[in-house]
Amino acid sequence: MYVGAKNSLRIFKTFLGIGLVSFGGPTAHIAVFKRELVDKRSWLNHDEYLSLISLCQILPGPTSSQVGFSIGYVRGGWLGAFMAWLGFTLPAFCIMAALGLGLLSIQGDFVEGLSLGLSAVVVPIVAQAVLSMGINFCNDLKTRVIAVLSFALIIFFPIATIQLLAIIFSAILGLIFITDKKKYRSSLITNIKPSYFNFVALGVFFFLLPMTFFSFDNFLISVFSGFYRAGSLVFGGGHVVFPFLKNFFVDGEFITLGEFLTGYGFAQAIPGPLFSMAGYIGVLLSQDTDPLYRISISLFSLISIFLPTFLFLPACLQIWPRFHRHNGIFKIIAGINAGVVGILLANFVSPILLNSLDSTGSVFLLAIASLLVFSDRVPTWAIVLISGLLGLTLSIIELI
Repeated sequence: MYVGAKNSLRIFKTFLGIGLVSFGGPTAHIAVFKRELVDKRSWLNHDEYLSLISLCQILPGPTSSQVGFSIGYVRGGWLGAFMAWLGFTLPAFCIMAALGLGLLSIQGDFVEGLSLGLSAVVVPIVAQAVLSMGINFCNDLKTRVIAVLSFALIIFFPIATIQLLAIIFSAILGLIFITDKKKYRSSLITNIKPSYFNFVALGVFFFLLPMTFFSFDNFLISVFSGFYRAGSLVFGGGHVVFPFLKNFFVDGEFITLGEFLTGYGFAQAIPGPLFSMAGYIGVLLSQDTDPLYRISISLFSLISIFLPTFLFLPACLQIWPRFHRHNGIFKIIAGINAGVVGILLANFVSPILLNSLDSTGSVFLLAIASLLVFSDRVPTWAIVLISGLLGLTLSIIELI
């Protein structure tokens, strides 16, 4: 584990750069993490990275943010985890808070072209990541079958809990059919310093969760309860959190359905975690005209929805490597790893790939972005900039 102020600053700057270019949702975020932190910087190896993804897939909360948090924790402990979360989340939070304050408008035809250009980058980055993970972790018939079955479940049964069910199904198949432990040996992150504080934090998580189901005649406690509960009980990534937030804040008449849908649509188009929607809702919750007070409520909302991750994930990271010492648990995790590849492939096909093939202009943007990504010579931020400007240009001259 690396320590020190310089290391924490390096983690923040790295994740801030990632947060500025991570368009396309959780699957794309995971692909960008791999490209920037595994392939380019070698902060983790491929096995360690997939092990973190497997852990975060079976936990509630925002998967991609948890993967980033975990990498920050491995590199720099609690401070490193906070810096990773802050850097990755800050751009999206600022954009969503500005939208809530009325400082941004999403009108104008050029927005579609810009969005198509930015979305085009997502396709080759995710394709590259899925291909690499498939080669590394689905290298025999058994793991390939598990990946294909997991893929089929996601594609043919698009329900809210299907990703969690696919993980459970993959774990069962791994336990039953994987027999050669050495063949699936993967390296794990073992340099995490044991800490009793991590389990104190885990206890706080379990203490707070049931409290959120009680009614309190207090504005801040009600806001905290809604967001904390959503961050604690959502399985399947950021997209699944929106029904939770709608049920609490729209049905509870905190905000209108129109306001909610505006934020929902905008959150899809910006870089960073979809949980940044909490910042937008937080701005709207306050009836005070003071923008500083409204921003403070926005920040409070954002922290509330991510707090469960901060409380339970360090303890999970600490005990996760110990599971691999047991043969049965190891086979389960090998099955989960293969299932994760299938899940990522399914999310790549739909909606990422299919949504990028709806026009000639989209196909052209996709081809350019793919050439740049697979050349491995152009940094991610430059590819995003080039693709966005191309999309904007095509929109202005009315080719898309």
